[in-house]
Amino acid sequence: MTSEQERWAFASQLIDIHGSDIGRFMTKRFYAMLEAGDESGRRFWEDIAERVLALTGPTTGAKRQ
Repeated sequence: MTSEQERWAFASQLIDIHGSDIGRFMTKRFYAMLEAGDESGRRFWEDIAERVLALTGPTTGAKRQ
């Protein structure tokens, strides 16, 4: 499995695990990396968040930045 495939699989698993709380979970991870100054970690979670959004679609009224 390629790194690309692994990231898609990881995003899918997070959705299965966290369900409707996925947004809250992703926000916590992203800000934890930001606060720690972990640029690589922040980029990783940003990438995973993009994949989660692609898999789940935006909710009504949500705006992509």
